[in-house]
This record gives sequence, structure tokens and C-alpha cells, in this order.
Amino acid sequence: MTSSNKAPAAVPGRPFVKGDPRINRDRGPLNSEAAAWGIKAKNALAKKLTPDAWADVVAKKAKAGHPWAIQLYRETFIELAPQKHEVSGVLTFKFGENGNGHEQP
Repeated sequence: MTSSNKAPAAVPGRPFVKGDPRINRDRGPLNSEAAAWGIKAKNALAKKLTPDAWADVVAKKAKAGHPWAIQLYRETFIELAPQKHEVSGVLTFKFGENGNGHEQP
């Protein structure tokens, strides 16, 4: 194999520039119709179900043992469950004579 010092080929098409309409920061990779679906679904549910009726449904399902309802009930009415965080690796600390890790000459 030989190594060459050629620059990589340019990417075809126009590069992104500030204000480019192709950059979509609001809805990610979804198109506008797919992004609006969740909002429309929440609005339709809100029209059909009052907050009291929603709380009654969640409470009844949680008492019946449905895991999704128990989780939703805890997150909404009690508190969020603590998240488990794991850290692995080795930490090494070096302290110099002056205690800050830097040796004095």
C-alpha cells in the first residue's frame, strides 16, 4: 500500500450555511406532518378527557397493577424514580510536592 497526500474529495451538493432552510433544529429528522402528530394527539386527548378523568383512569389502572400506570402515577403524583448511574474506569491522581500536581523546578 502506498500513502498519498491527496486531500479528500469534496462532498457533492451545497454546503450548509447559516440560515439554510434545510437545517431543521425544531423537529429533528421528522417532517412537519410527523412532528405535528404528537401535538395533535395530545390536543385531541385533552378535548376528550378532563384532568380529573385522566387522574381517575391512571389511579384505577395503577391499582389494577398495570406497570405503565404505576410508573406514570409515581412520576406525576409522587416523584421521579432515581436514575441509576454507573461509572467505570480507573482514576489516577498525582500530587506534586506542593500539593497541586505541579512540580516546582
